[in-house]
Amino acid sequence: MLLARVNTRPERPRAPTIILATARKSSRDTRAGVGFTKKSGRIRISSIAPDGILADSDLRVGDDCLAVCGETCLSDQGRAAQLVRDSPRNVTIVVARGSWSADIAVDAVSKGGQASVSVGIFFAPTRGPLGLGSAVKVSRIASGGLMNDTNLTPGDVVLSVNSVSPNDAVHAAELVRSATDAVVIVAYSPSKARLQAVEFVFRDYDIQWNSSEECEVSMAVGSGRRVKFVLLFSPETNMAAHVDISAIPYDSTSRTARDARIDTAKKVLRLNDILLDGANCLSSLVVQTVMVPVQAEPIKEMEAVCLMSDLEKLVNLRREGLLTDCEFSAAKARVLDLAAN
Repeated sequence: MLLARVNTRPERPRAPTIILATARKSSRDTRAGVGFTKKSGRIRISSIAPDGILADSDLRVGDDCLAVCGETCLSDQGRAAQLVRDSPRNVTIVVARGSWSADIAVDAVSKGGQASVSVGIFFAPTRGPLGLGSAVKVSRIASGGLMNDTNLTPGDVVLSVNSVSPNDAVHAAELVRSATDAVVIVAYSPSKARLQAVEFVFRDYDIQWNSSEECEVSMAVGSGRRVKFVLLFSPETNMAAHVDISAIPYDSTSRTARDARIDTAKKVLRLNDILLDGANCLSSLVVQTVMVPVQAEPIKEMEAVCLMSDLEKLVNLRREGLLTDCEFSAAKARVLDLAAN
């Protein structure tokens, strides 16, 4: 049993802004003019020289470095400075600006300048915030892949891939596949959100998690007896339902047991209010896709070229293991259906 002591209400989901800055050196000795420091376990921008090649970039002092010249998981500021200094031509720095809440996962991996490198992350469609609309989730992370030690977990809702909000699972996979340098993914973690909310609301209870979608909460009510409930979370809406599994019969004359049952039911309502509030905030973090009007009289030859291009992309994604056979078949059918209409 784990007795949780969390006295602060979980903050609402808050995601950082991902910024990519690139500058070209005229020679290896060209001064980039950017300094780094390590604070709170993160490598951050400490200075930007006005005469450096990154002076006019979007970088700011205090930005968290996710990748420098294609390398992620930076160990110290010296390594970051060395990468900038040793880069023969382009200097590329990916940063996250602004803090993010504990239920937001931000992760970056390097493909080493090779678009063909498999990252080992798979996506699938899911419902959007509050179970409405559609979104993209992480469906699987391959062991031994670049993202084997990622902060992401299956079920996380993808907010952006390299600062682009994916339209669907195929689009997310294509964004990962087409990247040649760093791949930066920002996602919302429903499992982390519910963990925080449960530990806050039921901080006076014993809590035991059986899985990411099921936990038991219990409280002693005297004479060696306990009231115990199972909380079950919907994978689609993240809302909780509770089931009473106490050994104390409902006709018990114990006012303490009855009050504990009522208190638990009220806490479940409060728990869902917190999760609902977070989901409402999440909807504002998801970038809405702008729909481009279809040309009234499209050129048939151009339609054929676009169709073949889309099908080739799907074939490449399946060949590289970024799409399963089922996902490939569904995406192919959707592309052909759109072409027919």
